[in-house]
Amino acid sequence: MLIIVPEGEVTEVEYFGHLKTFTSRLHIQVERCRGNSPRQLKKRLASLMKRACAEKEGVTGWVVLDRDRWDEKEVQSVFDWQEKERDVHIAMTNPQFEWWLALHFEAAPRLERLRAVLMKHDALQGTNKKGVNARVFDAPSIWKAIERAATRRSALRIPGPRETDVHLLARQIMTESMDEG
Repeated sequence: MLIIVPEGEVTEVEYFGHLKTFTSRLHIQVERCRGNSPRQLKKRLASLMKRACAEKEGVTGWVVLDRDRWDEKEVQSVFDWQEKERDVHIAMTNPQFEWWLALHFEAAPRLERLRAVLMKHDALQGTNKKGVNARVFDAPSIWKAIERAATRRSALRIPGPRETDVHLLARQIMTESMDEG
């Protein structure tokens, strides 16, 4: 079982909801959080993990958050918590989740062009363009984004500018889907 608690209320929830369609064997639970600070996200995941681990084994949890809105102390606290917890992971994008989405289409999207890249590929939908157009995120584009993110990721504990750890979560889901087929 995989529990994902994203900072975003629309884009991230829809994206990971779409990734659920690639696997039937791995139960994926995407949970919104009241409030989206790092402290609130880790509290929500801790509560969900406690409940899920009491019912079954093999539960892994992920907090998905952006670097752009939080100060160093708040970010550090989440990574410190993760080091103490078993089966808890952090998928942070610096500066924001949309940069991860743009990696599906370009190797090194410039930050000032994120919206333009996503609009060009019809990746966002809805009235405020926060929803995800799932059909453009097919398996080949997801694997391409995983490869691009892994290549760019430095050895720093916390993702640096234009880096992400979302590829680790996406790889876990997509690898499970490969094991099914």
